[in-house]
Amino acid sequence: MTIAKSATDLLSKPLHHILVDAGVGSRKHTLSLVHSGRVCLNGEIAKDRFLTANLSVGDVVTLDGKVVIPEDLRYLLVHKPRGVLCSMNDEHDWKKELVGQRPLLSSLIPSHISERLGHAGRLDLDSEGLVLLTNDRRIMNLVIEPSGFCRKQY
Repeated sequence: MTIAKSATDLLSKPLHHILVDAGVGSRKHTLSLVHSGRVCLNGEIAKDRFLTANLSVGDVVTLDGKVVIPEDLRYLLVHKPRGVLCSMNDEHDWKKELVGQRPLLSSLIPSHISERLGHAGRLDLDSEGLVLLTNDRRIMNLVIEPSGFCRKQY
């Protein structure tokens, strides 16, 4: 077991997590950005995928020369009615003729919310119910992981 050396070590995050938290892209996409040399930590190119930063102690992360600032955490509970696809986009649907034809969960998000949100869990097209939308990966993982603290009823 590894023990953190100080309290600030506990606040350090891998660079790709910081990029995800800033809404730059998915974990896989942000890992590729680090690997390609487009990400800098305190002015130095960061090619090590395991490199961490602590923004609260002054570390500065940049992507293509622009400072990366994590988004504020946002939590929304929305009621998904029947007939709404539980997806933020429809571009990868297996029924290509239906792409763009159905209302999406993303259409239920008020227009003034700019953060990139994901949904914790999913409901069938013909189901209705409460869905959590958030950009807080830690909470989302707690909700969707089988070993998480949320009991699921189907």
